[in-house]
Amino acid sequence: MSDLLTRIRADMLTARKARDSDSIKVYSTLIGEIELIGKKPNMSITDELVIATVKKFLVNLEEMKSHTGRVELLGSIKHEVAILEGYVPSQLSEEELLAIVTELSPAHMGEAMKHLKCSYAGLYDGRLASQVVKVYLG
Repeated sequence: MSDLLTRIRADMLTARKARDSDSIKVYSTLIGEIELIGKKPNMSITDELVIATVKKFLVNLEEMKSHTGRVELLGSIKHEVAILEGYVPSQLSEEELLAIVTELSPAHMGEAMKHLKCSYAGLYDGRLASQVVKVYLG
């Protein structure tokens, strides 16, 4: 099982003990989605899967935030975002990505992206990495 999922479950238990119903809803929904995805054939619950699911939730919340004008809903969204951001590792900057890419031989872009995916999963923005690799290897 994922260490990150274990941490999320422990945080949910803490929220339950504190009777924080808003946080409990966030944790319950997140855990449910992760477990649902993990039940698919040939899928296992890894930290990468958990991070990808959290990122998907964050994207959905950002979209909701841009489409709502209700103040009470914005407060709830901000609370959810604050909880979820605690489970996403800090992303590599453009300079850090460039340093990683320059260590690679000027090979094909696909090989560079594969190296990033295998060695730095969840730690970079794919669009930014693609741009950096194109500039350096292009």
